[in-house]
Amino acid sequence: MQRSIIYTSLRNLLKDNIKWIFNLDIEEVTINKQISLPPKPEMGDMAFSCFLLARELKKSPQMIANELSMKMIFSEDDIFKKVEQTGPYLNFFLNEKNLSKAVLICSKKGSLTKPFEKKQDKIMVEFSQPNTHKGIHIGHIRNMAVGDSLIRILRHTGYETISANYLGDSGAHIAACLWHYEKSKMENTNNSEKGEWLGIVYTEAKKYLEENPTEKNNVSKVQKLLENKDPYWICLWNETREWSIEYFKSIYKWLDIHFDVWFYESEEEEPGKVIVEEFLNKRIFKYSDGAVICELEDLPLAIVLKSDGTTLYSTKDLALAKRKFEEFHIDRSIYVVGDAQSLHFKQIFSILKKMGFKQADKCYHLAYGMVSLPEGKMSSRTGNVVLFSDLKKSMNEYIYESYLDSKKDWSDEKKKVTSRKIIVAAIKFGMLDQDVKKNIEFRMEDWLSFEGDTGPYILYAFARIQSILRKSEKSGMEIEPDFDNSHLLTMSEEKYVIMDIQEFPDIIEHVANDYCIDELCKYLLKLSKDFSKFYHNCSVLKADRGLAAARLQLIKAVSEILKTGLNLLGIDPPEEM
Repeated sequence: MQRSIIYTSLRNLLKDNIKWIFNLDIEEVTINKQISLPPKPEMGDMAFSCFLLARELKKSPQMIANELSMKMIFSEDDIFKKVEQTGPYLNFFLNEKNLSKAVLICSKKGSLTKPFEKKQDKIMVEFSQPNTHKGIHIGHIRNMAVGDSLIRILRHTGYETISANYLGDSGAHIAACLWHYEKSKMENTNNSEKGEWLGIVYTEAKKYLEENPTEKNNVSKVQKLLENKDPYWICLWNETREWSIEYFKSIYKWLDIHFDVWFYESEEEEPGKVIVEEFLNKRIFKYSDGAVICELEDLPLAIVLKSDGTTLYSTKDLALAKRKFEEFHIDRSIYVVGDAQSLHFKQIFSILKKMGFKQADKCYHLAYGMVSLPEGKMSSRTGNVVLFSDLKKSMNEYIYESYLDSKKDWSDEKKKVTSRKIIVAAIKFGMLDQDVKKNIEFRMEDWLSFEGDTGPYILYAFARIQSILRKSEKSGMEIEPDFDNSHLLTMSEEKYVIMDIQEFPDIIEHVANDYCIDELCKYLLKLSKDFSKFYHNCSVLKADRGLAAARLQLIKAVSEILKTGLNLLGIDPPEEM
């Protein structure tokens, strides 16, 4: 359902008049489908097509449009002032004074930014899913940003939502890391965080194995010992695994990302084998050359257990899905995973359906494109990555040199906090402002710019508003709403901002339904740019008192929308920049 002030008002106007003129009750969803924007601004602000009404009333859409245009009644408080017929269409013109008043009243009540009413579906979003014994690099942050923002948006729109992390804490990469760690007696000479240092050990292990392929047998032996719970290797695994987990948690804390539940790949191996046995007996799975497979319609067959009896990703994903459904009673399960795994998840969802899980139809793979550097694709195996610690350091140095060093009156703590907020905004916005399916290239200086389509640009717009509001308070200027002054907001720059503001609830609902987080980014950029035009052409503090009060209410509404929207992206804007 459309929630913006303009859509809601037009829907109610049409519903009431159609009932009065034609004695016809029409569903809101039907009205929504027929509302659009006119092809040209001079044709009005909103349009309504009468084609669906023609089916109900057994009249031509032109006749219906003519009758509605002749008989429709507008009240003094309505945000539309007139309607004109163009063939089968009705073109509506806004009463801008009433719209301004309605928008500012809704903003004051908080109805534009408040969370939606509770919805029925319970949703789990699984994201991040890092491998232990590897470092976190810039490519991993896109997954984190997408999953965290989706969680925030779904919760805002009324869904009970569980954020889940699924750590890859078993497999060949761990055996390689631990084998090389034990064999080479590598030391953490750079005094790096232990979890990050394990990623360096892993990279060195892969390089050594490429140069000495005969050693791969020894890695396989370590993997087998781990699977057989050898006390020595399990002890080493537990110790180093904890290093990784603490390392991950420090990054999540810095990025303000939270999880309700943590799953571990190692915990799903045995349950996965039990599932395979169960559905072999039910003849959903069968043996093929010693392996266990599941044949699927319109998809390649899936292997669910290797011929040597060891598990695969599919084995463990089936066990985890079963656990999600039965233990957490979720209705929908969203997996934020790179697009390279698209076939894997199609197979998993198809198998779950064959296993009889009704939630299988509501499982969704939110696939995202990869992040590359200007010099090419990143790889933990080759070490061609920008580790998160190096990324933070480089971005922090750039912000201080280009911006914060000039803030002589700021304390060191204020600079530190502001730098972190700018970095988080730059990274998360850069990861989210493009179609999630597209690959993106990370360019630090571009993402940190205060000009253009960036997170810092929106932060700067927000901080400008806070500066104006602080100055108005110091001067004793009235900021409490006097909505009768809203009719003074007549400039085109003011109208564009008002139109933007009232659209916010619709944008959020659209993003929640279609998982298109980039649309929220585009909206916040447009609002920031329209505010910037307003800022340069419409004085607030130097305007006459009534107009100044109205403009203060307007920019306060912009501030609240920007802050709420940024928070939904996982960004906390600084009050001063």
